[in-house]
Amino acid sequence: MLDKLISVAKERDWRETERLLYEHWSQQCPLIFAPNAIAPWDVKVDEAKINDVLLHPVATAYCLDESAGADLKPLVVSCGFKEDGSRAGNICGRVFKCGEATYSCKECASDPTCVLCYECFQRSVHKFHKYRMAASGGSGYCDCGDVEAWKQHPACEIHISQAQPDDQQKSNQIPEEVSERVRALTRTILRYSTKLVCWPHGNDLPEIVSRVDLDSSLPPYQTILYNDETHTYDSVIRALNLSIHCNEQQAMLLATIVDREGRSSVRAGSNEFCARAKEEIQRRTQKDTNRRTEKSGPLEVRVVDTRLVAMQNFAIRLMNWLTAQTRNFPPLAWTVGEVLLNDRLIEEVSSMEVDDDDLNDTLLVHLMKLDRALWKAARANFHQMLMATVLMNGEHKQQFSRQFIRFYKKVFFDFIDDDHEHAVSITALTVQIFTVPAIARMLVADESALEHIFETLIDHFQRYLREPDRKRFDFSAKSFPNVLRRALYMMYDQKYLLTVIPTESEWTQALRENFLRGCYSFVKFLSYMQARHGRGKAAKCGTSSMGARVGDGIQHPITRADRHNAAYRLGMFRCAC
Repeated sequence: MLDKLISVAKERDWRETERLLYEHWSQQCPLIFAPNAIAPWDVKVDEAKINDVLLHPVATAYCLDESAGADLKPLVVSCGFKEDGSRAGNICGRVFKCGEATYSCKECASDPTCVLCYECFQRSVHKFHKYRMAASGGSGYCDCGDVEAWKQHPACEIHISQAQPDDQQKSNQIPEEVSERVRALTRTILRYSTKLVCWPHGNDLPEIVSRVDLDSSLPPYQTILYNDETHTYDSVIRALNLSIHCNEQQAMLLATIVDREGRSSVRAGSNEFCARAKEEIQRRTQKDTNRRTEKSGPLEVRVVDTRLVAMQNFAIRLMNWLTAQTRNFPPLAWTVGEVLLNDRLIEEVSSMEVDDDDLNDTLLVHLMKLDRALWKAARANFHQMLMATVLMNGEHKQQFSRQFIRFYKKVFFDFIDDDHEHAVSITALTVQIFTVPAIARMLVADESALEHIFETLIDHFQRYLREPDRKRFDFSAKSFPNVLRRALYMMYDQKYLLTVIPTESEWTQALRENFLRGCYSFVKFLSYMQARHGRGKAAKCGTSSMGARVGDGIQHPITRADRHNAAYRLGMFRCAC
């Protein structure tokens, strides 16, 4: 198989290369990711097999070298790049894990969102300045080397040494033949992964799954339990204990896996056998409610074909592998960004598989619009890939920010209706793009971002207009609903856009006009918050002149300091006009 794969890759027959890889993965994934029929949640995957059987062929195709292992080291060396992952003159881009320590210099950072990883901090002058430490929420990366993130000393010793003015240009320069091969294979990987992780739920299967016969020794279906923030640990443990007859220790392990990964198999067997488990779990949780999320209903459980589960699990591994390879091979990071931003969904799915409105979506837009439908592990890997590739390149970052603001309403309404934490939503990435001065100015001037965000917020608040003709929000029925707290994260995005005041030369006509349009929307929003009969009525309705009430021990996302700061910055912007 490897000989044939190398042969068709040398001939630049990318359709045949794609077919060979898809066929190989489809045959091997169900065997390597086979569930344990007795305890399907107890997954013991052979990492050596994943590397040797699944990842080695794609690495071989990239390198055209059968001796390549499960990485791209031969290609890295042949193109003259370092193997240690450090790139002088470039942004560090280390993606933080949840809870990892971050460091921000109070003297040099452009704003508090600009942070360093431990290694860069220890090898920079900032460790001798006033600094603050924080625990990452898992949705950011190290800004070392980004000149827009720091007033001075933008890079540590690792990322400033031997840097040359044309380093960024050189980092993406590889022979045309290699570039074409890298682009074609990267497209193959991203199409495969996107199609599988975003596959709509139903009885139909992707062609790459359905055309492969499952080994008769394997269970054909699995009952998959999905995570939510509505049901408590105790509720899930009790339901599992009674529904699939596992002991309490197994139920606790299952609940932990579901909370960490976002989903887990709880039963494997025939369709009927798995369906009974689904019905039993949902019956025992259908009356559960949660005052914090204000949601109720049964746990989300689905009966899924074992082949699809296996290939989805591999698709996540494949995305993670591709992201890891970008650390040592900069042209791959650029190529991943190009494919995500420019390859369209219509190129890899038929019109019968998606809505007509989605036919022209790029892979990135498709993943972005379906972010809410992805489980935790899939979301995390997608977001980490974005941070390691698209957000590491200035042009790609601008292109992504334009696509994001155009679908802002859809993405944010999905987040509001979801119950997962903000840190695992794609909306958490706004801090990475809206705080960049050049991008913030571009979005306000070209996309009217301020107006767009406030109009999205106003659209959501329409449900609180009890008397539409009076144009006043009324929160008397429920003083501070959870969906309102989630919606007010949009105020952070406004704050990010207003972080840096443009200089006199940067105030273009388009920037002036669209900034004032945003101010008009802001004033309109404030007018809806104004009480009809003074302060007493405002208190009764659960509102004040600036926002919603803080009470019952629940912290409002927008603090009083935030509101004063926003007012100050708006005033400064107005003076600049």
